Amino acid sequence: MVVNNAGVVQKATPSHEVEEEEFDRLIRINVKPLFLSCKVIVPYLRKRGHGGSFINLSSTSAPRPRPKIVWYGTSKGAVSTTTKGLAVEYAPDNIRFNAILPALGETAM
Repeated sequence: MVVNNAGVVQKATPSHEVEEEEFDRLIRINVKPLFLSCKVIVPYLRKRGHGGSFINLSSTSAPRPRPKIVWYGTSKGAVSTTTKGLAVEYAPDNIRFNAILPALGETAM
């Protein structure tokens, strides 16, 4: 089982004032690990032939965007959409992809 749990949130800021570096950081940390884990682990699981499971952490901000953290919601929307797409693509290989969309959690963020 693979768990893509890395994630960061942005400081509440009007969307037009968010710096490009902050946007890039959200995508790099919240989305890119899904790409990398798929690229490395899916070939291994397919070769092994026993299937597998990926759990990706999204957020309720994906289906329900909130003001001033729009770009965070965008990154988590990408997690949700990616998870659905990979689930369909790799179902024939018995590789499951699921997303968890927590609303609130006790974290250092």
